[in-house]
This record gives sequence, C-alpha cells and structure tokens, in this order.
Amino acid sequence: ALAAAALAAAANAAAAPPPLTLNLSGPGGAVWGDGEMAALVRRLVGRPAIAALLGELWVHHTSLSDEAASPLSELIRASPLRELHVSDCNPGLSLDGVEALAAAAEEAGCGSSSRPRRLYINARHLPPSAEAVAMQRSFAASVTLRLGGGRGGGKGSPSPQGRGKGSPASQGRKGGGSGGGRVGVPCVCYIGPGGSGHYVKMVHNGIEYGDMQLIAEGATFARAVGGLAPPQLSDLLRSYAEGPLGGYLMEISSLLYSKRDDAPGKGAGLLVDAILDSCGSKGTGKWTVQQAAELGVPCATMAAALEARFLSSLKEQRVAAEAITPAPRPSAKVAEPLAGWAEALEDALLAARLCSYAQGLALLSAASREHGWELQLEQLAVIWRGGCIIRARVLEMVRAAYAREPALPNLLLDPAVAAEMASRSAGWRRIVAIAVQRGIPLPALSGSLSYYDSFRTATLPSAQCIQAQRDCFGGHGYRRLDSEGVFHTEWEAK
Repeated sequence: ALAAAALAAAANAAAAPPPLTLNLSGPGGAVWGDGEMAALVRRLVGRPAIAALLGELWVHHTSLSDEAASPLSELIRASPLRELHVSDCNPGLSLDGVEALAAAAEEAGCGSSSRPRRLYINARHLPPSAEAVAMQRSFAASVTLRLGGGRGGGKGSPSPQGRGKGSPASQGRKGGGSGGGRVGVPCVCYIGPGGSGHYVKMVHNGIEYGDMQLIAEGATFARAVGGLAPPQLSDLLRSYAEGPLGGYLMEISSLLYSKRDDAPGKGAGLLVDAILDSCGSKGTGKWTVQQAAELGVPCATMAAALEARFLSSLKEQRVAAEAITPAPRPSAKVAEPLAGWAEALEDALLAARLCSYAQGLALLSAASREHGWELQLEQLAVIWRGGCIIRARVLEMVRAAYAREPALPNLLLDPAVAAEMASRSAGWRRIVAIAVQRGIPLPALSGSLSYYDSFRTATLPSAQCIQAQRDCFGGHGYRRLDSEGVFHTEWEAK
C-alpha cells in the first residue's frame, strides 16, 4: 500500500520523481518472517510500475534466508535498483545467496553502458573469507560488494550523502553505526555534499571513543572508591542507563560486569577481569583528533580517550613502572568512603558527555564552514538519537539547543546546557579530586573538566604567559587586550 501511494504521488509529480527508497527493517526479527519477506519481494516484482521506481532496498534486523534470494534476484532484474542492503538478519543470506544477487546484477547489465551504475550490495554480515573476496572480485564490473568483519560495528553502512538537496530523507537506515534505535525517530537523513557523510560518521566515532572511555573510568572509580562488587556495579550502571545517562553504551556496559568467565579451567571469575588491558582501535578516533588539530578545534575528551588507548598498549612498561613507583598513600580522611559518590559520579559522567558532544559538534561546524557543507547540527542530533552507538537520552537536549540556535558556535553556550553543566559541576569536581588524591587515572573525566573550566574562563593567564614566551624567544609578537595591532617587546632589554 505504501509503495502504491508512492507510485500515485510520482504519477502526479510535475517532474521525474526521485528513486524510491524502501526500508523493510524490523527490530530484532520480530516483524517480518522469512517467508513473508520473500512473498513481499515477489509482490513488488509483480507490480512493474512500482519496481520501476525502486532505487534502494534496505533489509536489516529481521528474518531472512536464501529463500528470499530468488525473488530479490528477480527484483534486481526488474527494477533500476542501485543499492541493496541486507545485514544483521537471522540467519541472513549465505555466500551462495549473495552470489545469486551479484549474478543477477551482472545479467541485468549493471555497470554497462545501458545501466552504467553498478549495484551496491551491503552484506556486512558475511566475513571477508578468501572465497567471498574472490567472488567480490569476479563481479567487480557490475557490483560493489561490501563484506563485513562480524556482527555490529556499523562500518558497513554507507553515509547518506552526495545526492543533492532535493533528496528525501528516508527513515530507518543506519546513519552512524549500529546501536539499536528509537521507534518513530529517524536514524538517517541527507547529510550534505561530497564526503560530508563520511566525515560525520568519523566524528561520531570520535565521540564514541570519548563516551566509552568516560563509562570505563566511571566503572573504575565505582570499584576502586565505591568498593562495589561486580554485581553491584552492574546494578549501578543499569540504574544510570534508566536515567539521564541512558543510552546504548551505558546499556551494554551494565551487562559486562555480570558475565562470568566460562572458559574451561578458568574458574567462574568475571570475564571482564580476564581480558588483557590493552585497547585496540580502528583509526576513526585518531582521524577525528587529527582533524581537530588541523582545524584548531579543542577536543580534549576525545584526545584523552585516544591517548588512554595508546597508553594501555604499553602493558610491559606499565608493569615495570608499577614495580618501581609506589602508589600514593592518601590521608585517612581522603581514604574514607565518599558520601554520595554514586550521585556525584552520575553528575561527572553527564557533564563530561556533554563536553564530548560539544567538542564533536564544534569540529563538525568548523569542517562545514571549511568545506561549504552546510551541515544541520540539529538533524545530526536527531539521527544519532534515533539509532547508533552513541544513541543517548541527553541528545534530546543537544537537539533542542541547535533548534533554538542553529548557528550556535559551541553547545556549552546554550543557556539550558550551561545551566545543566553548572548544576553538575560540584559532583564532577569531587570525583576528579578524590581520584587525583588516590592516584586513580581518569584522563577523560579530568580532561573534560579542564576543557570546561578553560572554555568558561574569560581571561586565561596561561595563554598570556605563552604568548609572551613566544615573543621573547621567537619574536612572534602578541596582541593586547587594550589596543589594536600586533606588538613586539625586547623582553631581555633593561
């Protein structure tokens, strides 16, 4: 019925309608059965007028198997389909099923002069085995086949971009990664021209680095200072996930401290405590920090998170340093349990998370000006809230801020956000102070606090000192608070 309505609208359009995007995704496979999906695709094939409009087909998080491969192949032959996304389905198309789709694309002339655009098939549920890569190469002329590296991750989802401002925003597609979604909230939109969509995804991942580090530091504090046993910590994180800190990463983190190690001969300890404390990374966090440096945008939370991963990889050096460097011994007063620490930690995590979003969005704003992308930051907050790794309840506050002032230079300048930060800062400072006294590293929480304090300080004496230093040894000059122009002083002259 929806496709027929689109057909009717196209018939009444004065100009040629844009290709139809059809999203058949469901939450966890509860909506579409495997046979129903195959039957639906056959019905689309049986409606040539509708099939002729179809440009993209998305099938995520639902039941699908090779039973649908045959009707999907027919649809490829019968329509101008240019993108087909099948991932995170149960059980999902096998390699043979995907090969049948690729063969249909080749038979339909994709990549030829009659149909010059190759068909894009996103099959990120299939690992890049030697056989799959060989198939990928054999159909390269007609199909761009995206293979994945396992479950989740979101890397197989292309960024919606580059189609021009007349493109309609489709709902339900992945716009920033995989992390569940909210019913009725779009998780994709038209981003902008050129590489803007990929850039937004990169910064999304940089914010993700910061958020992961913040939660991990909070868990560390809760165990080291709060004295929580793993089941208690799991309950605490779950309670956070039900409040202002609610979001995908907090939800999954609450599961980590209840999972037992069931490896043979390893006892029944906590699995997370058996994991080697050396973090990996795929590069997007590093790229984000590099871009921030290139554009002169301070991104302290993300930079601290990235450096924390690098430092974690120095396992042997850290073991050697611990052996020769004694831990600080706090006074008896400092060693006492911190009254109200769980509430203070919630304040710290929320305030630092807002700093991370502020930095990421400031970077996107700077890149948008640099490249002429005209990014709509309010809409980015909407699609991130709709479904991605950094999906979080606080994004509604972010969205509202940019709805009030689309040209807001920094999220922390929004009155509502500023009031929220002020109300959370006392608890935040308590957490960072007690961690410093006890020698507990919280690089992202403390770095975010320094960013916040620097940002809200009208005059930075440290910056005055540095400019004087630069002028003294290098003659770089300085500007004055009370006069226009650039000045130089012979600092060593009597």
